[in-house]
Amino acid sequence: MTQIGIVRKVDSLGRVTLPKELRRVFCLEKDSQIEILATDQGILLRVPNIEVKRTDKRGSEVLSNG
Repeated sequence: MTQIGIVRKVDSLGRVTLPKELRRVFCLEKDSQIEILATDQGILLRVPNIEVKRTDKRGSEVLSNG
């Protein structure tokens, strides 16, 4: 998977907004659960039990060449 690096600000309530592209790639919708882990390298956000599929901007699945 291509790495995506984005800088976001934390608001006054401690919230961070996940960009639409990441929500689409990881199938995150309202009330989706995200696991938050503290690691030696920083904070890791993980979507439990998800199969990631590539889609185009319309949401159609993109077939892989391999």
